[in-house]
Amino acid sequence: MTSLILITNGFKVFIHVDGHFDDATFITSYFPLVMFVVLYVGYKFMYKTTWIAPADMDFISNSRDCPLEDEVPPRNFAERVWNW
Repeated sequence: MTSLILITNGFKVFIHVDGHFDDATFITSYFPLVMFVVLYVGYKFMYKTTWIAPADMDFISNSRDCPLEDEVPPRNFAERVWNW
């Protein structure tokens, strides 16, 4: 959904109502997308980082070993609203 919004964000620039192509709107709408890709690929190339597959990710080693403390139940309406 986000990709659809990013791509169609400046779509108005392609509809020529008065026969005028708005360069500034086109650049401000689509240049950040190109810049993101260039910076991301440049970072990957410069620092030689690799993708980590989700199956290889470790979510357990630094997790909390001790159980969480029991929460004290709210004593009044204000505490119930505040803790919600």
